[in-house]
Amino acid sequence: MHENTDVLIAGAGPTGLTLAVDLARRGVAFRIVDQAPEPAAGSKGKGLQPRTQEVFDDLGVIGPILAAATPYPPLRVRMGAVPIWRARMHRSAAATDAVPYPMVLMHPQWRTEAVLRERLAELGGEVEQGSALTGFEQDADGVTARLGTGERLRARYLVAADGGRSPVRKALGIGFTGETREEERMALGDVRAEGIDRDHIHVWVRPGRGMVALYPMAGTGTFQMIASLKPGAAPEQTLPAYQRILAERSMLRGVRLTELLWSSLYRVNIRLADRYRSGRVFLAGDAVHVHPPAGGQGSTPASMTPTTWAGSSPGCSRERRRRCWTPTRRSAGPSPPGCSDSAWISPARSPTNAERRPTSSR
Repeated sequence: MHENTDVLIAGAGPTGLTLAVDLARRGVAFRIVDQAPEPAAGSKGKGLQPRTQEVFDDLGVIGPILAAATPYPPLRVRMGAVPIWRARMHRSAAATDAVPYPMVLMHPQWRTEAVLRERLAELGGEVEQGSALTGFEQDADGVTARLGTGERLRARYLVAADGGRSPVRKALGIGFTGETREEERMALGDVRAEGIDRDHIHVWVRPGRGMVALYPMAGTGTFQMIASLKPGAAPEQTLPAYQRILAERSMLRGVRLTELLWSSLYRVNIRLADRYRSGRVFLAGDAVHVHPPAGGQGSTPASMTPTTWAGSSPGCSRERRRRCWTPTRRSAGPSPPGCSDSAWISPARSPTNAERRPTSSR
């Protein structure tokens, strides 16, 4: 069996990476494993809410994110070539001491993950790609985990950041209460397109056919394409299929897709785990909560959950967050009032379901 570590993180999406960066900067022993052979592609969750940006500032990654991200551009809704509505999704606002990052930003998820990985490398950490968590057992003192590589290791805690289908959550028998809306299905894709400007979010609605939208991803030359689907529909994940959807709903001949870089079919799920932990195992990110893909509803609680454990709970000032209990300050005395006790210090005093649920259920 491999030597012990304090924390084993299963899953290297935004949640797992955020926790890994936070632990690395605090000098806590950890390992982060991911079953995929390489980092994930796709713009996916592209919205970064103000609170998420505050967390990223605290982690030291806000600089490269602000350099590439942009506020959501103006929205244009059309029926064919006929404009039917124009608006801004978010009003401009000035930064204040209370709200230093007032704007919702658009930033593709693959780039957010890349920035977090770079920061993790700066701190001496790395993701073990192609290393799946295949099983685990826990006792009063820790977790014994099995990896797909055949390795067995011992950790004081296991954090499952392994997605909405979380094998860890299922193994623990924790319910995932909510609903799956089969009638609300979408095709998503990262595409390159000609004949369309990149200064707007373009939405076309065609009665009887559905909706299609193109979101320009700043600094990439690509758009995120979103198209509503009828129940049971499953279009091929090919460039011609996506081109047909765009042409049928926009009714514009001059807009042409030239490349499909990533694609996925999506069903709207709205679910929340019945419990956030079981003994020495914690759930985080989509393993705890899944939301409709709009405005960073998933990324905000995903980034807040792991940093809340380390003492940056909502309501704490920046200075008080820095002085909260952390895994490496076991003899530093109690946390300042209002800060969450660290899950790594005292499992009995870690953030409770009642404390964490308001953030996840918003």
